Amino acid sequence: MTEEKISRIAHAIVEDALSEFGEASVLERACRRLLEAGVPLVRFNASQPVLHPTIGGYLNLWTRDGGGIKTESWLRASQEAGTDFSRTPFYKLIYQKADSLRYPLFGFSGYGCFPLLEKLQQDGGTDYFALRISLGTGMSLGPARIFLTSWATDRPRGFEDWHLEVIKRIAQTLALVIKTSSNQQIGRNVVRAYLGKNAAETVFNGQIERGAGHSIRAALWSSDLQGFTKISDEVPRDQLLNMVNDYFECVVDSVHRYGGNILKFMGDGVLAVFNKGSDALSTCAAAHAAEHLRRQITRLTTARRDKGLPATGLYLGLHLGEVHYGNVGSPNRLDFTVTGPAVNELSRIEGMCRKLNRDIVISEAFARSLTVESIKLASLGSHELRGVREPKELFSLESFGTLLC
Repeated sequence: MTEEKISRIAHAIVEDALSEFGEASVLERACRRLLEAGVPLVRFNASQPVLHPTIGGYLNLWTRDGGGIKTESWLRASQEAGTDFSRTPFYKLIYQKADSLRYPLFGFSGYGCFPLLEKLQQDGGTDYFALRISLGTGMSLGPARIFLTSWATDRPRGFEDWHLEVIKRIAQTLALVIKTSSNQQIGRNVVRAYLGKNAAETVFNGQIERGAGHSIRAALWSSDLQGFTKISDEVPRDQLLNMVNDYFECVVDSVHRYGGNILKFMGDGVLAVFNKGSDALSTCAAAHAAEHLRRQITRLTTARRDKGLPATGLYLGLHLGEVHYGNVGSPNRLDFTVTGPAVNELSRIEGMCRKLNRDIVISEAFARSLTVESIKLASLGSHELRGVREPKELFSLESFGTLLC
């Protein structure tokens, strides 16, 4: 193949990456172009680790008759990518730090250590070639600085030398364009993990200056663990962290299940908002999330105590009000959150849980907007809240009908 043809294929890949084509389409179209240029591919795989809270990496698999790219992921906590990663050529590429591996499949046997190669042989494969491309620190977000590809053929006698030279050249182009796409997705994953989905999308849309944001009317949520200070003095650090994460998982699941947004983790506390377009819808969603959380906490606490692990309960305050939703902080160190008098009042309401011996305390504004008949509240009387001008009537969540989901 001439240099001009190789350059034309590489240029087309870059054009695809700059257009509306997604990562999978870019890879599929690249494989098809190589086929049309005479490189006899029957299978292609691209794999890379990623920076993600739960996902360790992705692999994209193309087969000539498979109808497109199939994308799979593996868990971050797992050492496996597939059924047995340690028995794949990719594992050897990574841990032996080889730049490439080639396994002729026609006329050879003894690949029992690599089930993938045995399967390729059975399916008529004749040659397998794998590449490891190292990426500099400027090309990567996080510790993942490699791009792995494998290429297989069923051509009699396997790949020719010029096939492998073309593959090496095109693999470098793929590494650049796919890693660029991957870095963008990594950035989005990280921002979503730390800010939450809605706040992240607002930031992605350009609201990144101090003060940028807008006023919203929302149901407000503030929760924290009961007796956390005492527990933290008595429980070993690792057990304490596991306990906090277990309870946080219940809170996040409940809030997200009913369309709320987690804004902040503060020590053992959580700040969240429900903005559903009307007071009735926002308070209904928040109340359902609160009841779901109450049931989750009961199950979790029982399960932890049965295992002899430290356990506790949760305090939750619910309020409704107007807040500023946006960026606060210094010009170069910002936080995306809600601010305003309603947030301060929410904190005081949640603090009344201890005084009133209730796990959930609800403001009058929230209670008056809650129109679901099956949700029963009980008045706790009027109380003075520090920093709030007039006494406020507070309510408890006493009984609840069937959860919506």
